[in-house]
Amino acid sequence: MERGRDTRSLSRLRSNVFPNPLEEVLNIEASAYENVSIFLYDAQGKLVREDKLSAELSTIELSELAAGAYSLLLTKANQNLKTVKLIKTN
Repeated sequence: MERGRDTRSLSRLRSNVFPNPLEEVLNIEASAYENVSIFLYDAQGKLVREDKLSAELSTIELSELAAGAYSLLLTKANQNLKTVKLIKTN
């Protein structure tokens, strides 16, 4: 997975995604949030949400999503920074 990536920029993003499992709101804490995009995919690989981080602690409302498994991808300048598996309840 590291092939073709500049790992220096990857090491600058320290992040924490919580809670997991989540019910309605997802918090993303990121040390370098500028120009970081988020992509949320359902278990079938369908993009269900796209957004940008707006602060060191960004809150994403996800109450409209069905319960199930999701993958959250954090990217910057077309570079994958982090992928997190999430569980959405009720």
